Order: sequence, then structure tokens, then C-alpha cells
Amino acid sequence: MLKTYLTLVIIILEVNLFTNCTSKANKTDDSNYNYSIIIITKTQFGYQIFNNDKVYIRQKNIPAIAGNYAFKTKTDAKKVANLVIYKLQKGLLPPTVTVVELDSLKIKYPKF
Repeated sequence: MLKTYLTLVIIILEVNLFTNCTSKANKTDDSNYNYSIIIITKTQFGYQIFNNDKVYIRQKNIPAIAGNYAFKTKTDAKKVANLVIYKLQKGLLPPTVTVVELDSLKIKYPKF
């Protein structure tokens, strides 16, 4: 029951994140946070979160999973960057990302 509830909450957050963020500027409303995508290789991506135009978080690996695995797509990196910004805006520190959240965002990652 709790897992179903958390999944539903995360899906609602995902919809709100993507409707409130503009991909052109990569800025979120009412904050000093924005992000950029890091291109590691042609098929590996990460993200940087900026606060007042200063690097606040540099994430080259998919959070919440063991190992050093980058995101396979820019879209996956953007989804998680938006989630982290949402958590920062809400004052959730540290803005920890969980495996449940990765799954609800449909992020592709190695499962062991």
C-alpha cells in the first residue's frame, strides 16, 4: 500500500515538474536553481544543478544505484535533474533520489 502511494505521489510530481519547467531555459519557476546536461560520451549523460549560476551539484552517475553508471539518455538525466530541483525548492536536504523514484520516472539503469 505504501509503495503504491509513493509511486502515485512521484508520478504526480513528475507531471508537475514537466509542466512547470521550460526545456529551452532549463529554469524552474520561483527559484534560483537551473540545470544543464553533461555529455560524458555519445551515449552517457549526467547533469549539473546550479544555484545562482554556481555549480551546486555535479552528478555524473545515476544516483541511488551501486556502481558508476551514467544515464543512457539526455531525457533520463533531465527527469532526475528536475526531481532534484523540485526537492531543493521544497527544502528537502539532501535531495536524495531513491530507486523507487527512478523506477517511477522510468529511468533505465542496470538492475542486479
